[in-house]
Amino acid sequence: MLLELLQQNLYVFYLIGIMICTGIIKEFNLFSGIYNSIISKVKNKKIVVALISAISGVLPIPGRNIVSAGLLDTCAGEDPKKRSKFGLINYLATHHWYLWSPIEKTILIPMAALSLTYWQVFQFTFPFLIGYLLYFTWFLTFKIKQEDIQIVKIENGNKMHWLNIVPLLAGIGAVICGFNPWYIFLIIAAIYMLLTKTFNIKKIVSYVDWKLVLLLIGIITVSFYIQTYSANLIEYIKTIQNHFVLTSVVALLISFILGSSAKFAGIVVMLSTIFGLPYFAYFFGIEYIGYLISPTHKCVPIAIKYFNTSIKQFTWIIGGLCLIIFTISLLSLL
Repeated sequence: MLLELLQQNLYVFYLIGIMICTGIIKEFNLFSGIYNSIISKVKNKKIVVALISAISGVLPIPGRNIVSAGLLDTCAGEDPKKRSKFGLINYLATHHWYLWSPIEKTILIPMAALSLTYWQVFQFTFPFLIGYLLYFTWFLTFKIKQEDIQIVKIENGNKMHWLNIVPLLAGIGAVICGFNPWYIFLIIAAIYMLLTKTFNIKKIVSYVDWKLVLLLIGIITVSFYIQTYSANLIEYIKTIQNHFVLTSVVALLISFILGSSAKFAGIVVMLSTIFGLPYFAYFFGIEYIGYLISPTHKCVPIAIKYFNTSIKQFTWIIGGLCLIIFTISLLSLL
């Protein structure tokens, strides 16, 4: 069990690698050529942010919220109040994936366990995706102001921009192909250190938010032990299946406690088997809400801490999304 816990905590090296890469890229303006090219052609700053978040949000890699945070950091500026909004953009940009991706556990597990095709599962989740994207569009349009986005053309930027982006793209490609991200991005960080001749350990260490790293270790550890002993919780659901409302509440709480996309997908499958396939969308929405706001969901502390987003901000905005998801869940019962 201890070995499994240590293996799960290797995830933090992924975060450290991304932070070092982002720190070097920002300090040496390595992507300035590409950055300047985009902002010279796209005048609306919100569209620039939307493009960045759209790209980062669909990366088929684990921990894409970390990659997204690094990319969005280039537009966040230094003003704490303005930066805090980017934690919400980052979170919203990277969590629609669970509603439609054919390689995500939340889609694959129901397909395999319930003998459904991708399109059959997608028919259930499609209304959630529409509600999600409309909410995200509303947030970018009305809650983010042009002045919140700090897009400034970089003077005397690095000219070799296409070569500079190759290591990052190679790292993302390697993770997509199945290589373990924790060591891949340490290698990419080492490549950027060589490219920029950054060998000062004190400087390298300064790129890492160690409080966030420690928090993530804590979250992973707590989540691991909760999931290890979750069998009794899941078995309890089976004993109360005749009480639909109570089942829904307990299922939501279990998803909230576990903070695992695979676990919540498993619970959805189990409940759909018990109550019938017509209830699939309802239980999917309920479990998805629990996952989105779970304190043991690694993306939550990353979204809050990376840009110093307040818990109140996070609760209001993500709570609004959860309300939409819940409404769609109820409508699916009609």
